[in-house]
Amino acid sequence: MKFLRLILFVLVALLPTICRAKTACPWINEATAFGVLGGSANSPTNLSEISPTTCNFTYKDTAASRNLLITVEVMKVPGQAIKSYEARCTRSMNPLRAIGNEAVMCETDRKGYIYGEQIIGRVRDSVFTISMSTSAENDPSMAREALEQKVKLVAEQVAGNLF
Repeated sequence: MKFLRLILFVLVALLPTICRAKTACPWINEATAFGVLGGSANSPTNLSEISPTTCNFTYKDTAASRNLLITVEVMKVPGQAIKSYEARCTRSMNPLRAIGNEAVMCETDRKGYIYGEQIIGRVRDSVFTISMSTSAENDPSMAREALEQKVKLVAEQVAGNLF
């Protein structure tokens, strides 16, 4: 009877670690990231954490290669840092409400081979950037409107985790 109680206690104690979502990125878990990129748990995907402040998710299928890049950096003067990040935008910036502070969204298309959206924002003294892109101009799961919605979803989660 004591042995059975011990086994039950060990199982209950280990339950939180067994049921936890797989994550290597502190701001978003892999299932959510690959879900917005069009993949699933069984898809061939790649996560490479470039640094403690950057997570890069890549999903490739027959139609295109899709990428999600998240960076979060603590800045002494976040207002100045945001201006340097905004210089990466290739077209006009659209202000966003309810996603951190001073958040803007803009296109990051590059010479006809990468089509993307980027959100730049701030939470307290942390500046975050969310970049999502696809290599196909007419990617069926990443039309411009869908790309905008997906990058906003990721930005909301990252900003929420930074609060």
